[in-house]
Amino acid sequence: MASSRHLWVGGLPEEMDEAAIKDYFSKYGKIEGVKILPQRYPNIGLAAFIDFFDVKGAIEAKEAKHKIGNTELRTNFKTKAGDKFDRREGGKWRDSQGEGEKHESAKSEKSRGRDRYI
Repeated sequence: MASSRHLWVGGLPEEMDEAAIKDYFSKYGKIEGVKILPQRYPNIGLAAFIDFFDVKGAIEAKEAKHKIGNTELRTNFKTKAGDKFDRREGGKWRDSQGEGEKHESAKSEKSRGRDRYI
């Protein structure tokens, strides 16, 4: 996956707000903004996008291990608009055309001459 200045972070404690997230990650570089994503499932923590001013800070934050309380945070880069993060595949990004690693339980069918995973 290509590096990006946009970092996705998952497993954040539910009590963390944008200011606390920015404060925690600012040791890696100057942060342009933080967006906390709507919580889709209870008791799994929050997820957020952290936008660094430069890619170097995002890379350093991605490479570091993060643990808050008893929870280890997950990080990944967001590469382009339209990419989707798929929890079913162990936290892999899928592009807007659905390309990505095939999940073991996915069924393949031929559609207009190319594989489509459903």
